[in-house]
Amino acid sequence: MYCEHCGKENSDNAKFCRYCGNEIGKKQTASSKSRKVKLLLCVLVVGIGLGAIGYKFLPEVLGGGFGIAEHETVRATTEETEAETAQNANKKNENASPAAVKSESTWHLVTEVCNPTVDTVIKDGKEGLYNFYTTAAVGTGTGKSDGVVTVEAGYGFVAKVLNNDEIKITCYNNTTETISPKTVTAESPYGDKTSTLQATKSISGYGKFANGFGHVTVEFSTGKSLTVAVYKENDKLYVCNVAKAAASAENFVQYRKNTQKFMDEHGIMPENSLSTNPIYYPIVPQNKGENVDVEYWLAKADEITDDSWTNAHKVIAIYDYITDNIAYDHWVLGEDAHSRTFYYNDFTGAYFTSKTKVGVCEDVSQIFAIMCREEEIPAVIMANGEHAWNLVYISDYGRWVTYDATFDLKNACYNEDCTKWTVKTGIKYQHIDKDARFTEIDYIGVGNAEDMKKYGIPLYPK
Repeated sequence: MYCEHCGKENSDNAKFCRYCGNEIGKKQTASSKSRKVKLLLCVLVVGIGLGAIGYKFLPEVLGGGFGIAEHETVRATTEETEAETAQNANKKNENASPAAVKSESTWHLVTEVCNPTVDTVIKDGKEGLYNFYTTAAVGTGTGKSDGVVTVEAGYGFVAKVLNNDEIKITCYNNTTETISPKTVTAESPYGDKTSTLQATKSISGYGKFANGFGHVTVEFSTGKSLTVAVYKENDKLYVCNVAKAAASAENFVQYRKNTQKFMDEHGIMPENSLSTNPIYYPIVPQNKGENVDVEYWLAKADEITDDSWTNAHKVIAIYDYITDNIAYDHWVLGEDAHSRTFYYNDFTGAYFTSKTKVGVCEDVSQIFAIMCREEEIPAVIMANGEHAWNLVYISDYGRWVTYDATFDLKNACYNEDCTKWTVKTGIKYQHIDKDARFTEIDYIGVGNAEDMKKYGIPLYPK
């Protein structure tokens, strides 16, 4: 017999449906439906109430809470992973770029040994770690949109490895504004550790951590925060820079490798990239009255730097001076010339950049190299048919750093009257150690390469 209410089959002599409870052969009334709905609602409310009571009090009755249980699970997971890491500690992978496995603590475990160098990239999700060395710097400027760079800049901090257990954070301020650090936060297997920070601070305990890395972030009074990473591999400790996009780090490191290959082929090294005598800029003088634009910039370098500064500080002071005090000469480019000296065919010095304070990439890169070399900092010019920029060797970082001051020039000149300037940008540090757009390289050196070839002067040092 089928129930006319729910359609379910019942026994032939059943008076009430075993499924819906209605009398077989009799339709359900509105009142009976209402009573059943109310009954179901009562059962549901009571069930939810009992569940909530059990959720709240049962763990306490049993002697613990979900917070403790979760914490113990995290710790156990971390310890298990660390044990696995220790077992794999002797596995070597020469093809660096291992994938980092992020544990549930703030210490990021890495399960491959890669013996990192400045040209290693370790990826962790979207992030990329690079520039592995015993010293890493990070900096920015006072402007809201100023770039964050992997060198000493306007203000920031330097992280230095002291031993296999400890690093030292040193904050700096190369600006004229009052800027101070507020806090430093270091990631560890036991969670973030935040403390107040004055000028310097040592952070220790890394020797007992499993292989991996943790970020160190300093918050400044400007509201900006800057970050480096500390990387532990067996008994060695490194500091390195952090790129928000791993692809950016990979692209730049590849660019740097290509550049280094070119330099190796031509024997260019830090020790033979220091001489200022002679530097043939803007020409190789051949006739009476012709000069080079070098002495002014040598004196200016000494004027704006101090012997007590780090090399990186001196370089950023030179960078700031150039970007603030030379305007990009759009007018001369419009006249199909690459400098006013050549446009007017006057090599006496009347139209040198030291006099006009305008120039193009060739002038900016030559001047930058001249000033760095005066401060005994190795520097060269990189050039191709489109552009010229600089490489400067910062020994504290163990690498050549790309500086492209031309693209960061604050002002531009669109007039034959070189005193009429237009503000081009107020943003600093957009093109330091991050611009890998120019993959073709024709020349790395210093001086007017065309003239040097013409008059039989070696382009590359011996």
